Amino acid sequence: MFSLLFTEQRRRKGEIEREHRSKKIEVYEEFYDFIFKTLLAKNLGEDEPSAEEVSRFFAKFTPKIMLWGDQNLLKAWIAVRQEPAEMLLAWENLLLAMREEIGHSNKGLEEWDIIRLFVNDIDDHINKQADSDV
Repeated sequence: MFSLLFTEQRRRKGEIEREHRSKKIEVYEEFYDFIFKTLLAKNLGEDEPSAEEVSRFFAKFTPKIMLWGDQNLLKAWIAVRQEPAEMLLAWENLLLAMREEIGHSNKGLEEWDIIRLFVNDIDDHINKQADSDV
């Protein structure tokens, strides 16, 4: 009898985890779509979202991330919204946290790798910043 209850509890827990993961993926896809639309609009011949549209998206996204994101993701989202000096790295950390939360490994990814996916000349900017710090 105990093993039957244990098995049923494990099955139900796995089912809930799959449902949560599915919802997280949906929320994160919405985020990725908006961010890439924003960053690549000019390359695609489209208009960039206005500041009002970006603000509206953030306002709608925040409750979703509060509900579906783990503590690492919430901390990364807070950093993105509060650290303008380190904004790009904060964005990268947020995107890495999303990947990790849905089961992807970030092993082997180095700092700036995610940003390199959509900022082609980031290494030039990193090198300029390093030179000015000397």
